[in-house]
Amino acid sequence: MVKIRFFGAAEQVTGSCFLLDTGRETVLIDCGMFQGSHDTFMKNYDAFGFDPAKVDHMILSHAHADHSARIPLLVSRGYKGKIHCHAATAELAHLIVMDSAHIHEVEAGWRSRKNRRKGKGPVKPLYTTAEAETSLKRLARTHYHKTVELSRSISFTLHDAGHILGSSIVELDIRADHGPGTKIVFSGDLGRPGQPIIKDPEFLTSADYLVIESTYGARRHKPISDTKEELAEIIRQAAKTDSNIIIPSFAVGRTQEMIFYIRELMDEGRIPKTYKNIYVDSPMATSATGIYENAVRECYGEEALHYYDSHLSPLRFEGLHFVSSVDESMLLNMTPGGQIIISASGMCDAGRILHHLRHNLWNENSHVIFVGYQAEGTKGRKIVDGAESVKIMREQISVKARIHTLNALSAHADTDGLVQWASHFKSPPKLTMVVHGEKDQAEGLKKRLKEELGLHATIPVMGETIALV
Repeated sequence: MVKIRFFGAAEQVTGSCFLLDTGRETVLIDCGMFQGSHDTFMKNYDAFGFDPAKVDHMILSHAHADHSARIPLLVSRGYKGKIHCHAATAELAHLIVMDSAHIHEVEAGWRSRKNRRKGKGPVKPLYTTAEAETSLKRLARTHYHKTVELSRSISFTLHDAGHILGSSIVELDIRADHGPGTKIVFSGDLGRPGQPIIKDPEFLTSADYLVIESTYGARRHKPISDTKEELAEIIRQAAKTDSNIIIPSFAVGRTQEMIFYIRELMDEGRIPKTYKNIYVDSPMATSATGIYENAVRECYGEEALHYYDSHLSPLRFEGLHFVSSVDESMLLNMTPGGQIIISASGMCDAGRILHHLRHNLWNENSHVIFVGYQAEGTKGRKIVDGAESVKIMREQISVKARIHTLNALSAHADTDGLVQWASHFKSPPKLTMVVHGEKDQAEGLKKRLKEELGLHATIPVMGETIALV
């Protein structure tokens, strides 16, 4: 009997980790970090709920931390197999997982020093950079539409999910000794159609069973054209008053998208070309931008190909600066206004963005633009939800800046996009499992899939096992 067990992203967005058990072999789909509140983060220290040493294969849908950043734990606890993923995912995952390890080491060092002053013992990091480096040696690169044989009875094919560079829909085929096999499709994180740089999500037409994300399962995004104009208007208003614009942004995917849109708005004459102080202040975002610029051609959408075929980079233009050192980053906060600063982390819980928020959140002339999902319990979510003040670097900072939320820039499909994607299956899957969404979003998508497409859908809970065939 084939079973799927859900060890993350069940009635929540983060911690993707699904174990497929064919009765003969096991395949793990993703091994991501739990992100959000302190209690949510502490789940990362728990046992997996399965023995990593007994997992035969692993497939990584894409590089984001909530899908990749527990891989070092998986390997250190016994997993010995390959980690299959798209070639671009391998490059980006190396950045994200190593950065995650560095953050854990720094945080553990700070807590250990604090403990010593109280006469307590040291704190161990969740995992070390050495453990991360060792685990990443297991990455096995492949490409879209290339069928990979895991064993005599299991193969998989990746399709473009249109979420970030290298993001993949995972199509798993399980062959039976007698009779027809079973096809299971994991949507991964499905992108919003019309994103720049990368292609739109591919449609699949057949699946016996479907596991689909629901980050925005009950929410509609504004049209991207409206959102671009909203971004342009914020920049125009800030330019008039020489005000700072702070953009918390995911280093991988969203930062490159923001660079592209700002360049496009300049080329279209919709924002002043005199705005010469645009800074990307994130070492990981700088490295990720280089990976985006050197990706294989199969990853690029038409807009990006237009630039590259003209021997131009859509991610480099006059006035754009990549900040490398900490000293340079600090200097930005000593410079008079009139800057656009794009910095990580996107949910404002770590990274250089904290320094920029500390120097700008209290200023009613500054603008802060949120351009990505903000998980429950994060500083970003508190600001978006209207907090009067937030604690940053052990200091309570008043929120006086103008706060903007551009939800349509999400790299996730909205409810209409998810339903449209699911509508392309010629025959309804026998069961659709709705994951990777807070409960209200998952419920909203489940309702639409049932009422509009006639799909039999369920929302797995954490630790649940669902028997398929």
